[in-house]
Amino acid sequence: NEADAYKALDEMKGGAKFEDTAKKYSISPEGQRGGLVDYLDAEELPSEISRVLNGLKPGVLSDVVKSPYGFHILRIKEVVKVDRKC
Repeated sequence: NEADAYKALDEMKGGAKFEDTAKKYSISPEGQRGGLVDYLDAEELPSEISRVLNGLKPGVLSDVVKSPYGFHILRIKEVVKVDRKC
């Protein structure tokens, strides 16, 4: 829920590890893996999430993002460019 998302964000801004906080607050399957999501194509995500990801630098936390799936805090570990000409 939104209140938990803001609590989680406050904890991470205070120094808590992203992975530990995801395990504590997330209700998604990825949460139990420390919030780790495999490589994603931003074009295949809800626009609310892809918009934030496109402006986010690796290692930086997003603010709380609302999507049709709930509330999220995003952090990019790595950006991989893909040649779409294939």
